[in-house]
Amino acid sequence: MSVIMDRLQYIPGNIPLVIVCTEGVRSTKVANVLNRQGFADVANLDGGINAWKEKGLPVADGGLNDIECGSESCNTNTCGCGCNGCG
Repeated sequence: MSVIMDRLQYIPGNIPLVIVCTEGVRSTKVANVLNRQGFADVANLDGGINAWKEKGLPVADGGLNDIECGSESCNTNTCGCGCNGCG
């Protein structure tokens, strides 16, 4: 959340986005920022991933970095998530 304004250029503006965090509080703020910045199709996962799990909905093991590990799309300069990349 603290780097969202610095990472706007890495967020695709032409696809629907669902913003997720643990409890849905930070993601609500980020979704609002994205809407104010002109991202038209942004949704927040109400209650966050915790509520998702409580409902017994599927969750993939690992994360984006595990899925794309080794690809150019996952590094500190392009991934956009604020991680340290997976390389």
